[in-house]
Amino acid sequence: MSEAIRFHDGERYVVGLAKVGTKHIHVCCIDDAGVRVISAPKEEQRYVTPLLRDGKPYSITRLVRKFLAVGRERGITQAAREMLEEATA
Repeated sequence: MSEAIRFHDGERYVVGLAKVGTKHIHVCCIDDAGVRVISAPKEEQRYVTPLLRDGKPYSITRLVRKFLAVGRERGITQAAREMLEEATA
């Protein structure tokens, strides 16, 4: 299951769509190169907080729509596209 999160990757806070695996957290985020998926060890969950909008959880469909719009402008990796499609299915 995917959720909208705010994640600290060691340098900065990143808004992303996260999916937790058995060993890693996979985060689809916007980077300088476009939309891509980064993975971090599961222990990094301590840096993850849920993304809120007006005190409510941020809508996954809204986040996916925004990420795809950025992906059209800057580029998107195949893994990121698959993760976004899976989140809305």
